[in-house]
Amino acid sequence: MDKSESFFQNLENALANSTKFNLNDIPRISFQDYPTEKNEMLKGAIEKWFDSTIKSRDNDGMPRSHTVDDCSGMATSLYFFLQAHGIPCNVVIGDMKVFNDLEYNTSYEYLCEILDGKEHETIKYHVWVVIENFWIVDPTFRLKESEKDQFIAGELNSGVSIFDIERVPDGLEYIPMLVGMELLTATNQLNFKEYP
Repeated sequence: MDKSESFFQNLENALANSTKFNLNDIPRISFQDYPTEKNEMLKGAIEKWFDSTIKSRDNDGMPRSHTVDDCSGMATSLYFFLQAHGIPCNVVIGDMKVFNDLEYNTSYEYLCEILDGKEHETIKYHVWVVIENFWIVDPTFRLKESEKDQFIAGELNSGVSIFDIERVPDGLEYIPMLVGMELLTATNQLNFKEYP
């Protein structure tokens, strides 16, 4: 099974598990190809959202080091931005592999404990957005990897990572485990009052 087949199988499992855990408001998206022009416009809009969000966080005095680790907040902000523009998408919680090494060692048992109210000192999962045009949009991946020091120093705004699910770069794999935002509220990673 290749990475894209594995991703879609894991995404189906994530949707099923989200339902099993009684998570609410999980929109099912129907994947479809977008025309090249629409993809280009969407990519431009996401990049503008990213630049605007970083500028707003800078103006609010939020340390860039916080933004690097705020995959939940950045993905949620992107989700609401896309929803406001009528773009079907989901917030996805899970893990990722970089050169076959799990970054977070997330397990369903861990996520279930959180949903049951057990407190944890550290957050061991990653959050990104999946769009119906077969895109994975990860607002913090580049910030955590090669461009981290320059981003924190304010030398560049880096950028959002946008991958076609079928063309995720070699050495990188996203592993969906849950879909929706309730886990983020359970871990105090999300406060709906912060969003329109």
